[in-house]
Amino acid sequence: TELDLTFNTEKTTFKSVLSLIPAVYMSDFETIKTDGNFALNGMAKGKMVGDNLPAFNLDLKVDNGRFQYPDLPKSAENINIDLNVKNPGGSDDNTIVNLKKFHVELAENPIDMRMLVKTPVSDADIEGNIKMDFDLASLADVMPTENGEEYKGKVNADINLKGKVSTLEAEDYENFDANGSMTLEGIVYNDPELGYPVQLNKADFKFTPQAIEMAELNCLLGKSDITGTGTIANYIPYTFSDGTIKGVMAINSNLMDLDELAGPDEETTEVSENEETQETSDQETTSAPADSSEGAVEVPGNIDFVLTSNFKKVLYDNMEMTEMIGKIIVRDQKVSMENLAMNMLGGSLNMNGFYETTNLKKPTIDFKMAIKKFDVPQTYTTFNTVKEMAPIAENATGSFSTAMTLTCALDGNMEPVYETMNGGGDLQTHMVKISDSETLNKVADALKKDNLRTLVLNDVNITYEFREGRVWVEPFDMKLGDLNANVSGSNGFDQTLDYLIKTAIPMDALGAGAGMAKGLLDQFNQKAGTNASLGDEIKVDLRITGTNDKPKIMPSFGSGSGDAKTQAKDELKKQAKEEIDKLKKEAEAKARAEADRLKKEAEAQARKEIDKAKNEAEAKARTEADRLKK
Repeated sequence: TELDLTFNTEKTTFKSVLSLIPAVYMSDFETIKTDGNFALNGMAKGKMVGDNLPAFNLDLKVDNGRFQYPDLPKSAENINIDLNVKNPGGSDDNTIVNLKKFHVELAENPIDMRMLVKTPVSDADIEGNIKMDFDLASLADVMPTENGEEYKGKVNADINLKGKVSTLEAEDYENFDANGSMTLEGIVYNDPELGYPVQLNKADFKFTPQAIEMAELNCLLGKSDITGTGTIANYIPYTFSDGTIKGVMAINSNLMDLDELAGPDEETTEVSENEETQETSDQETTSAPADSSEGAVEVPGNIDFVLTSNFKKVLYDNMEMTEMIGKIIVRDQKVSMENLAMNMLGGSLNMNGFYETTNLKKPTIDFKMAIKKFDVPQTYTTFNTVKEMAPIAENATGSFSTAMTLTCALDGNMEPVYETMNGGGDLQTHMVKISDSETLNKVADALKKDNLRTLVLNDVNITYEFREGRVWVEPFDMKLGDLNANVSGSNGFDQTLDYLIKTAIPMDALGAGAGMAKGLLDQFNQKAGTNASLGDEIKVDLRITGTNDKPKIMPSFGSGSGDAKTQAKDELKKQAKEEIDKLKKEAEAKARAEADRLKKEAEAQARKEIDKAKNEAEAKARTEADRLKK
């Protein structure tokens, strides 16, 4: 594209330049009284090929401008602007922006600024100054305000900048001049649309080439009070060359109401006449792919910020957290928490870990948490994830403690992608009582024990793992009413159940089946002269499947075939037969042992008699021999 253009304004009244200001900032435009001169002219000449620009020049001047709203007592006076933007052609880095002068007096409050920027793309070369001494209360005398809007306080600033951004990036601070200060004091701002008042008691900033030092911050945002100090470094490269801004701040607060600061919830709107189209749109939104980044919060890569917090009370999403202390670090597209500790949900939490967005379509979290004595009902109603991980908590009271690790990808709505969840930990219960659970009710029905409809778990230790979209529980021992039980299995985030309870029930619960088995064993005892018994209970396995709302209980006695009563009878018969076979084997072994003993005793007695006879014969022979010799 080849250009050869010149342009200039025909209307030179100051009101013409005011017409360029959006109506939202300049209401009742037609009634404004103005004075002063305005000139705008420029040119563009040459070829525009790819990234190469033609030569261009733009001049904007305002001389002795003035405007005043007829219903307000004061005006904006002595408005003087001299701006030139030019480029000899070629690279956009050849552009020179020269704001030679900007001066305005708003209700006798002067604001002055000048700024020269060269080589803005490769290495911004800056020379500028901003100076103001401003009483915000006087704004209402110059500019119309909406009902309820209020401005108060003073802003005093005198800031100078001169040098190249590259000198700061090389930490050659001696060759860059940045000095000055800005003080905001007694600032009050009220806007009904904001929803809460802003009161900045004092903010004191000192400017150096290295950093902006915040010597003091003291403010109220609605009910939230904030005090702090800190340093913001590398602010010039961040502003002019997309460098990394760095900061270290310490913030204290007695009350931080994040719900109020987030503003009111968006009002729900009525369904329009084109309801069908709206529903279709909603369905398309709902069915968006899980890796959509529409709602993901991006952590910028050019921010390196360390915040040390000490908050006495924090209110967020119906939660109250107290004594929140710790360190929050924003770095490398991560928000990391180091030893962030707080009291909440009736207990305490210590957290380490991070949220990162190196892949914005699939942000991830990686946390280690130490939880002590969280109240179960509060935890269940507060966190949707707990409803998926432990649905039985809906019917529970008491508290729990756990040390847990968790890694997981998040979807576009910042919700966990459960199939990617890994980790686990150890959990301890503190007087946890579960009542009105459909699962427990069905267990009680299966075992014919009404006292199992309420379960108390105290000092029970449970080891769990997140894997394959499920929570896997390693075998653990517990009291199931008055029964000893061992539990293992898993539940899915889709609410499916797959648990095994191993226990033993009293023999009396089996009625006639138990009597039949005992009768068989009694008959054997009478014949064999023994005193064997089956004991007072029988082992049973309970397989729990289905879902949390519709659990299925399958008791298994022995082989597990047939209905529960048949299984129980078969198992008792089997146990009785096993006991009889055992006694038979014991009797046979005892008889064999007795026979072996008698045989050994007889053989020993025979050897003894033989030896005795032999000895007597030998003795008689010797005596007869001695007599014959004589």
